[in-house]
Amino acid sequence: MKRLAGFLVVAATVLACSDPFTPTIENVAGTYSLARLTAIYGSASTEWVARGGTMTITLDTNGTTTGRLFLPGADESGADFDVDMAGTWTLDGVVVFNQSADSFVRDAQWIVQRSRLTGDHTVGDDRVIAVLTK
Repeated sequence: MKRLAGFLVVAATVLACSDPFTPTIENVAGTYSLARLTAIYGSASTEWVARGGTMTITLDTNGTTTGRLFLPGADESGADFDVDMAGTWTLDGVVVFNQSADSFVRDAQWIVQRSRLTGDHTVGDDRVIAVLTK
């Protein structure tokens, strides 16, 4: 009987401590910053945060976005890639961005976790993986 009581206490503690996350507009909304951005081109990769890349994007509860993506020297011409993150966002299991700025942000599928968005976009042999945190 003592074993059963001990097991029940442990089970109750585990259940009480588990905190399943269900994404909603309210708990996903907020300001996110770039924690990781890896671009893979064939067999070469670039870690953009280490090279000075930054991104901040605010997801408002009304479905709009504001912010900036800056990647030094990443434009096709070799200039800085600096784009406005203004647009909209929706939540349907994943976050989808609709923006006029042509970047991986609007093309990636963004997986939602508590205080974190992970985007992944592949075209041919090229892949971009980004992690945003609140």
